[in-house]
Amino acid sequence: MTKVWIPHEDARHPVNEPPYCWKILSDVFRVVVQTVIILVLALLSAYSLRTGFPGYMLVIFHSGRLWLAWSGISLALGLRTKSAGLSLE
Repeated sequence: MTKVWIPHEDARHPVNEPPYCWKILSDVFRVVVQTVIILVLALLSAYSLRTGFPGYMLVIFHSGRLWLAWSGISLALGLRTKSAGLSLE
């Protein structure tokens, strides 16, 4: 009788990493926080947008959206080329 090797659950996934979407979203959150800090510093130095509060929310939204796209492209290239330097760390 021959032995049949049955892979253990951890054998298919040797490294327990969180899903890539959480890595991307954590990067987006970091960029949004940095954008808010920059806008607060701009307000303290007497800078104002003509559009007021909705303009500030739009700047924050678009900075997060831009970084979401940029990190997605970087992650896709890293996974495609199997390069650790391009994937999120």
